Amino acid sequence: MKYLFILIAILPSLGFAQYYRGLIPRSSAEKSITQKIGYTQVNLNWSSPSVKGRQIWGDLVPYNEMWRVGANAATTVEFSTNVTIDGKKLPKGKYAFFLVPNAHGKWTAIFNTDHAQWGTYTYDKTKDALRLDVVPRKRNSISEDLSLSISQYSFIHGSFSVAWEYMDIEIPFETDFLDQLKMEVESKSDAAAENAKWAPYLQGAEYLEEINMNLDWAITWVDNADAMFKKVKTWDEKYQTKEFVECHIMWTKAKILARKGDKAQALDLAKKVAEFKGGAEFYNRPNYKLQIDEALKAWAKK
Repeated sequence: MKYLFILIAILPSLGFAQYYRGLIPRSSAEKSITQKIGYTQVNLNWSSPSVKGRQIWGDLVPYNEMWRVGANAATTVEFSTNVTIDGKKLPKGKYAFFLVPNAHGKWTAIFNTDHAQWGTYTYDKTKDALRLDVVPRKRNSISEDLSLSISQYSFIHGSFSVAWEYMDIEIPFETDFLDQLKMEVESKSDAAAENAKWAPYLQGAEYLEEINMNLDWAITWVDNADAMFKKVKTWDEKYQTKEFVECHIMWTKAKILARKGDKAQALDLAKKVAEFKGGAEFYNRPNYKLQIDEALKAWAKK
């Protein structure tokens, strides 16, 4: 009994309570959100304290000092592919995310490779993967709980935001969507049946034309689709006729050529689509007919 009493007496001094994290729920709730931007999955994890009537900036969170962006363990940001932030490449991976608030100017945002650290106690600047300046914004309404969010503007562009009390910051990023798209097109074509290898290249070329990016890739891909399509010996008409697909390839290439400024060649292809024997199923679809008729008029103008 004497030894049990001694053990109980010294346990607090040994700090054993810290080894039972998760035994008692914390007052700052653990939160996480996930969103996919194009092919890139973005994960945010943080512990969310509340304002509770306190002065946050310059008091609870001091200016010009490292802040863990929450409570307890360091907030983490994870990207499943490489991204670009502030013009700088950030490799795919999981990072501890810190902010250094400033009373009168830009704040500093930090992505640190030691994502498993507790707060800022073991922070090592040599493990920073990226540091950048961010501009804080005043909020019109209070964010009682510390909130993180992810926004998507396109398959390529997104951002994540931190909002607390009457202040928030936003960090835009760019994904490597186009490189991922290229790999997807090539791998899907390689894995497809012999009579369908053309389809991923056609779909990829059409998408690049729609977003008006990497048009040289688009021309190469639509030409690949055309070459692969012409080699098909056994056609499966479960979804579309062979004539429909042939018109689709020609129309896609016409649109890409027009984007690149070659209206004469684009016009020739558009005429072939409109007059293609057996291709009426494609041309007479309302959405395609309207586009092609308008293009025939526009591209014929000098």
